[in-house]
Amino acid sequence: MRRRTLLATAGLGLAGLVGLAGCLTTGDPGSADGTTTTGDGPTSTPNGDSTPIDDPTSTDASTTAGEVSVRSARLQYGVVVPNSPDSIGLSNPGTPYLIARVAVDGDLPRSDFTLAIGDERYDPARLDRYYRTDWGEYGWYERGRPGGLLLFDLSTADPDGDARLTWPGGEYGVDGELGPRLAAGTPEFSASLSVPETHEGLDAPPVGIEVTNGDDVPRRFLGALNRIGPLIAYTPVARVSEMVPAGETVTMTVDDEWSGMPSDDRIGDGEPDVTYRFHYAGGEAVADIRIVESA
Repeated sequence: MRRRTLLATAGLGLAGLVGLAGCLTTGDPGSADGTTTTGDGPTSTPNGDSTPIDDPTSTDASTTAGEVSVRSARLQYGVVVPNSPDSIGLSNPGTPYLIARVAVDGDLPRSDFTLAIGDERYDPARLDRYYRTDWGEYGWYERGRPGGLLLFDLSTADPDGDARLTWPGGEYGVDGELGPRLAAGTPEFSASLSVPETHEGLDAPPVGIEVTNGDDVPRRFLGALNRIGPLIAYTPVARVSEMVPAGETVTMTVDDEWSGMPSDDRIGDGEPDVTYRFHYAGGEAVADIRIVESA
């Protein structure tokens, strides 16, 4: 079993999210979005992605051709989206997407990017609702921007062809067993949450997430973690994205922050004060915490 501690901390979030994410019950200012995993953005900030085994590059070691740098190119099934004014969920879990993050020095139209798989060509698509662009610090790449995200819907892709992200004057080879992963179809994952049954004080305990890949090829796991309580009705905590080797189990840890405590008459009443709900392609995992008085 592999273990990973996720660096992004929910509650620090993005300034633009405060007031969007979190439905308040008793004056709690709310908890902003946090995205787990590291490597696809500034360390310790939301909306990162963990350095995956299917990525030969990262921000610190990008491949550059002409005026384009490809920071990452990842195959995943489904996308995390805002699914209410104060929560996130998983959408289209049966659809494979390749999501690339590019930096561009020049005046390059978005339409000049193409994903080539074998003899097929795919143009960048755009989603109406996407967590990393709607509530995160990323944007879709457009002409004149220094960089952004490109998304390709691979629901009709031939798994036998080599994949290349191309633009005038350059290309980037996407490897990492993309073909076998496409051929395997929708990933089969199981997941569970681990939190203490009781907890003292305002400092939130870490949320453990155990994920098992039931396939015989490496797959990218994708999940959406939300929280109820202690003083907030519902708020997004983290987007969880992690590569899991074939047939293996990975344990991750998500750090959270609570911005208030329940009233004295609720502490120790035997009822859950905090509930975490974790949505992923295989279903939902739920875990409760009761806050108790310090001994």
